[in-house]
Amino acid sequence: KTFGTLATPQALASGLVNPAGIAVDSASVYWTESDAVKKVGINGGAITTLATSLNNPKGIAIDSTNVYWTASDAVKKASINGGSVTTIAAGLNSPQYIAVDSTSVYWTELGAVKKASINGGPVSTLASGLSNPSGVAVDPTSVYWKEDGAVKKTGLSGGTVTILASSEANGYLSGLAIDSTNVYWTEPGIDNVNRIGKDGGTVAILAAGFGGPWDIAVDSTNAYWTEVDSGTVKKVGIDGGTVTTIALLTSALFTTGAIATDSTSVYWLDPGVGVVYKQNKN
Repeated sequence: KTFGTLATPQALASGLVNPAGIAVDSASVYWTESDAVKKVGINGGAITTLATSLNNPKGIAIDSTNVYWTASDAVKKASINGGSVTTIAAGLNSPQYIAVDSTSVYWTELGAVKKASINGGPVSTLASGLSNPSGVAVDPTSVYWKEDGAVKKTGLSGGTVTILASSEANGYLSGLAIDSTNVYWTEPGIDNVNRIGKDGGTVAILAAGFGGPWDIAVDSTNAYWTEVDSGTVKKVGIDGGTVTTIALLTSALFTTGAIATDSTSVYWLDPGVGVVYKQNKN
């Protein structure tokens, strides 16, 4: 089946209620819903509920053994196969975005970026006094996030906060992703997809003039993003160039949301119709 000249994306799971965050590994796609964390195979099949009766889970991250998520006032985890839920940190101030490395979980909450051990314990504040931080990512040396008007980073243990880029879009930044050398982000307010080196420098505009670019994911060759105004998923080379539309939704509710990628495919959420979609990168 095609929609125009594009293959219709595969619906891996439907009937979702307010899906928010998405992650993918070699076997499954994981997401948060209004009161649950769930997964489905990367080729579809039965939906597995990993945790339920949750309090508004939002951001999601995975490692080889566990799935981690933010809730209304906590960060929690469970096995990627389901089972008991462990609270990593509680009493938080509306945590949203989340990232994980081999030892710690990192998240944004109102006014701050924080972390705790993946096994729980004391919470460390890495940066405070922030304005709407979101879109957190981590590498072996730094934590990156976006906030009103800027893309910033700090060390894994906190310290000096470095401003990598400032926005001209009245602070309205959305998705953020990293690779080994660069940080990528979308600016829905002025419809740009941008890149800057992890040590700063000149902002490269990879794509401009597109309708509401939202979340973003990258691989070694391309940046992929969801576009709210047009209900599309697009890609462009990490050095810029021609923008290609790789998926166009047939839904009239153009509300494409969080996006993730693996070696062959792109996965994203459509909160408006409650579906997890998959499309080949090519």
